[in-house]
Formats: sequence, structure tokens, C-alpha cells
Amino acid sequence: MMTDKVAVLIVNYNMPERTNALVESLMRSGHPHDIIVIDNGSDIVGSSKYTTLQLEHNIQTTGGWLAGLDSLEQRYFAYMFLITSAEIPNQDNDIIGTLASTLKDDKQAVGVHPALTADSTTAWNHLITTGKSGIRKTWMIDNIASMYMADWFDDIGRFDPDLIYGWGIDLETSWKAREQRRTLWINEDVYVKKITDIGYDMNRMNMSAQKRRQAASDNMRDVLSRKYGDLWWLKMTEEHRADMNKVSVIVPTYNRPKMLQRALDSIAKQTYRNIEIVVINDGGVDVLDVVSQFENVVYIAKSKNSGLPSARNTGIRVSTGKYITYLDDDDMIYSHSVETMATALDNHPEKLVYTRWHKWINEQMFVESVNQLYTKNRLLRHNIAPVHCIMHHRDLLDDNCMFDECLPNHEDYDLWLRLSDKTDFRQIDCITGAYSIRDGSDQMSLKQNHFDGFHFVRNRYLEHYDQ
Repeated sequence: MMTDKVAVLIVNYNMPERTNALVESLMRSGHPHDIIVIDNGSDIVGSSKYTTLQLEHNIQTTGGWLAGLDSLEQRYFAYMFLITSAEIPNQDNDIIGTLASTLKDDKQAVGVHPALTADSTTAWNHLITTGKSGIRKTWMIDNIASMYMADWFDDIGRFDPDLIYGWGIDLETSWKAREQRRTLWINEDVYVKKITDIGYDMNRMNMSAQKRRQAASDNMRDVLSRKYGDLWWLKMTEEHRADMNKVSVIVPTYNRPKMLQRALDSIAKQTYRNIEIVVINDGGVDVLDVVSQFENVVYIAKSKNSGLPSARNTGIRVSTGKYITYLDDDDMIYSHSVETMATALDNHPEKLVYTRWHKWINEQMFVESVNQLYTKNRLLRHNIAPVHCIMHHRDLLDDNCMFDECLPNHEDYDLWLRLSDKTDFRQIDCITGAYSIRDGSDQMSLKQNHFDGFHFVRNRYLEHYDQ
């Protein structure tokens, strides 16, 4: 009979207090588990009081984990790997049991990771919490606090011992999962905090953080290029794009090349990579020199100005993405914006999602939005979000359901009201962009007759809503 027990492996090098805190947090778990603390030759301070395997010399992160695995004397359901720069904050859910249940619930699952708290420091922004509970598929999990199915992990050969510093073992393991069409998850019901360089800041590592990063980077490049060729980085980090749904970002612009540059820069910095940018120059000054700086851009230059709704509709018609979002040239989105919304559409039944946003006034940021769950009656009372904080399935639109080109303003609000007849909306409690407010008559989002325009649109749909 297959065991449910999880082996938790923690490699400690001169960080006994942080190791002790991790172990004591995990001891509260009611799920069957064994905690294996591998002391990796600590030489500045004493070992953790929970040490189960003492190594004479430091054999680096990967060697420590493999030594811990080799010491196991029984079979386990899963292996969980933790680093000492991780912290487990107090939380209601059992982190071991919650992650193990994720693996049990999906027969194709081979790996799962808790969400990282918003104040974590990491290069992998896709691990940061979206602010919602539940699970979401991902292309890669780090070994900050990873859990793998034990049988699968053993079958793929575990971690490559040549990747001695631990860099690249997460990329390679996740790539092997994707190659086998197995699934990886982030579980937002549990979380950890990652503090980069804490051991170096405490002068416990016998080298500088910069020196180790360079050594780890060189080691990862040498090992993975030898195994997979010079395009190993593309294989490990970019080929997952084929499994991602393409997102089209519709960007109308009119006589604001500097603002357009900033808007496109914010798209180029997205953590989600399968993006098509559709720029519509609505009869303004030439911006080809700006647009040509960016990849994956479809550029449409209109001979005369036709207005914002028409420009957006032009962009929609030439776009090819499964999901559509928008960005006016005077606004900007944060690096996690597209991934946050696309992931929500991937994993929830609603076909339109929206987030919170900052209002940007005179170079100062203010939180403009509130955390308010969607209902159709609430939508009738006010617009839910600026266009760059909304993403929806392409199939919600057709020739009879696009932006109304006859409206001087509130054309976005008008479209959302019509789309609410086709799908519920899901709010994601996460700020993903900044909405610009400036004086002047050249704003992309027209403010003339704002009050009258809102009530004109609202009155179109009053009879369809309960009062």
C-alpha cells in the first residue's frame, strides 16, 4: 500500500536559527512526514538542534539534498525541499498536507509550490501570490519550498549533481515535467516568504553573495549548455510559451510617442511571454521608430483619426490571441499584469477578469480601486476598472459586440455591460497597473461630458437589471 508520508529535506549551512524555525513550523503539520535536516559542514556557528545528517564538509546545496535523499530508509509519497532563506509565516492551513493534497488531486501532477508572499524577493515573479485562494498551473517551480512526487522524481534521476550550487535544478526538473506533459502547480492556500541573501548579509556563507551568484551562474551555464546545447536557456525558460495561451494587448496611440514608449516598455517587461502587441496609430505623428524597438508587434497606421473605440476595434480585428487586454498609450502595466490575469482565465470559469489599479496624478501613485466582488447590479452603478486592468476571452466579441464607435466616451463601460450578459466577471485582488490623470484636452480616455456620458450608457441597460 502506497504511503502518504512526505520526506521534508532542509540543507543547513551556518543558519541554525532559521533551520530551527522552519522545523518548528513544520512540526505543527498533521500530515504524516519526516523532517531530514542535513548539516552541510557548518563551520562558523553550531549545527541545528534538529540535525539528522551531519556532513563533514560543505558539498553545496544540491549535494546536501542528494545526501539527504540517499539517507532515506523507506519509501515516501513525496519529497519536499526547503532552503533556509525561506520562512513559513503562521497560517491556518497545514502546508505539508495542503501541498500533498494538490499532488493527490491531479493524477498528472508531479510538482507543487506554495505561493510566495508579496514581500518576498525572487527572480521568479510567477510564484508571487495573486491574492486569491486556490491552485493555478505554472510552467516552473523553484526549490524555495517545492514538493515533488517521489516516484516520479526518482525516475527522472533526481537533481543533477553537477549543478552543485542549486541553480538550474529547478529549471531542468520543471522542463522534464513539461516534456512528459505532467503538471506543476502553485497552491495559493499556503505561502512562504523568501528573503534573498540573508545568509550573506549575516556573514555566514564564507563568500560574498556576488561571488556565489557568479559561480552558480557559470556552473549552470556550463552544465546545461553541455547537456542541451547553446540554446539551453531558450529550452528551459521559453519553450513553455507553446503551452501558454496567447494574449493580444491592444494599444491605440495618437500623437504621444514618448508616452507610447513607456507603455510599450511596460509590456516588454511582462513575466508572461506569449504576448502579441497590436499598436494602432490613429492618424497621429509617425511612431514607427518607437514601435520598431519592440518584438512581436503588429503595427497599423491609420490615415486619419477615427477615435478611440474605432482604433481599439481595428486592433481587435487583426489580433490573434485567445485572450485580449488593452493598454492606452498614457497608461502602464506592472510586470505581473498579463500573467496574473491570463492565469486566472486559465483556471476559472469566468471569461472576463479584472484587477485593481493605481491612479497616477502628478507623478504620485494613489490606490484608486477597492476590493469589491462583482455583481451585475454593482456594475450598473459604476465602471469596474480601466481597460488595462481587464482581460477577457476573445470569443466574447463578435461583429455585434465590440466597442460602440458612436460613443464619445464610456465606450469601455458600455462594452462591459454587454459582456455581462455573456459571462460573470472575476475580480483579482491585485494591483496590476497605473491609470494616468492629467490636465489637458489630449487625453486618450476622453473626459468631456463625463457625467452625461456615464448616464447615457447606464440608461441603455437599466431595464435589463434588477433595481
